[in-house]
Amino acid sequence: MSAVADWAAMGGYAGWVWGAWGVTTLCVGALALLTLRSSARARARLAALEAEAALTQRPGGGAS
Repeated sequence: MSAVADWAAMGGYAGWVWGAWGVTTLCVGALALLTLRSSARARARLAALEAEAALTQRPGGGAS
């Protein structure tokens, strides 16, 4: 079990190494959440625009 503890201690740099992993994980997670939220907003906006376009189209295909 000493080998695992030595590995986790990272030669005395565990605070820096695990801290860097934590910050990286936090940033990647935040970017993923922001991307998903932005995608949902874009899909909702697209649906609203498509619904509006469907209401404003004239029968017969003419837009004039």
